[in-house]
Amino acid sequence: FVKNLECLMLPEGWHAENVKLLLKGARNLKFLSITGYDDDVYLNRICLADFFSTDNPLMCICFQRFSHLHPDIMSFIFKNFATTLEYVDLSYTNLQGLANCSNSLPELANMKVFIAPIDIFDSPIGDNGQPEQTRCTHQLVSVLKLMPNLRVLDLTYNLHLTSNGVDIVDILANHCPLLEQLFLGCCWIPAEKLVNLKKLSFLKRLDLDHPRSKIEMYFDLPSYDYAASFWNIATFVIPHLKELEYFSLTHSD
Repeated sequence: FVKNLECLMLPEGWHAENVKLLLKGARNLKFLSITGYDDDVYLNRICLADFFSTDNPLMCICFQRFSHLHPDIMSFIFKNFATTLEYVDLSYTNLQGLANCSNSLPELANMKVFIAPIDIFDSPIGDNGQPEQTRCTHQLVSVLKLMPNLRVLDLTYNLHLTSNGVDIVDILANHCPLLEQLFLGCCWIPAEKLVNLKKLSFLKRLDLDHPRSKIEMYFDLPSYDYAASFWNIATFVIPHLKELEYFSLTHSD
């Protein structure tokens, strides 16, 4: 009875069985948005692969504020909707949902927007004194490499984007050259790594905000070198960004 459903938005408080009931018969769904909650107990009961038809022309998927996103969900979505998917929003969601994503995924040529800031203040703290939610860096990078036409990327609060052999700026410069809006606030990217942003010649907005005391006092992080970052951006990056309209590198307490 929901075969022609095109858009479904579920706020906090949904029940897993109701989601299955609504989606099982859908064949024309383009927009799916589900909001979780911090102490959610339903997520591991939900895997779209079990009941969601790949006949749906899915263009936009939003899983917001999920504390334990099923590890197979995003792999299923990327594999089966690569030709239609344009917008993914994982705001304040644990990136374990990317755990089973790998380089075997198809190219996501139509992807335009990828939103994945995390809420590190509500995340469990690991033995290294940093939030558990930032551990899926390699999976995140493997997915971004498949998005050559990406226009908007938000990775705010992802703290491991330049650790464990990962250099997010270099990866974006080489694999997402058409980016127009980039949000890397509170990612603690070293000043010397920022220089390669000059390759993103289509950038119109660049956000590198770092609220100083809020982050450094809460986690075991070194002080961020704002002066060096600003110098490198102003000297080596901005002269190459002819389309740039907005740049922010604040460090308010």
